[in-house]
Amino acid sequence: MLITADLLRAHDACADQVALFEAEYPTGLVPDVGTLTEAADAGLDVLWAHHLLPPEGPGSQRAYALWCAEQVAHLCDDAWVGACLAVVRRRVESPESVSNVDLVSASAAARAAARAAASAAAWAAAVAAASAASAAASAAASAASAAAGDAAWAARLARLADLLGAA
Repeated sequence: MLITADLLRAHDACADQVALFEAEYPTGLVPDVGTLTEAADAGLDVLWAHHLLPPEGPGSQRAYALWCAEQVAHLCDDAWVGACLAVVRRRVESPESVSNVDLVSASAAARAAARAAASAAAWAAAVAAASAASAAASAAASAASAAAGDAAWAARLARLADLLGAA
């Protein structure tokens, strides 16, 4: 699928996002983890586009959620967050090598770290990691959990908390 400015307009995207998209990608954008992270770095809101990626494996919704969680993981020095992200990384690289039980366990550990974290930023990083891990535990919750990771900017931390609460 090719994302174009016309497609964004057809779905009522904000005018400033359409203008930025046209400036960055005048011929359109084929969504994958690399192009979505590049678009996010350029200031585009790409949370909505994660569902265009496959759910598992390299270049997947989970890979994008992992990238998002890694952008804020430095805000929390709890070892459980790093361990959770390592489990998710292994699942992204080789989906069959990490079971759903492993993901649920990593998710529970990261959520416990999130509850123990003192600052809102550290909490958001831990929850983003937990959300990335728990995405495979429920197919219905996969898209919402994978989208929850984009917390690279402080203004999006509150939005992330809302999305995670809905998952």
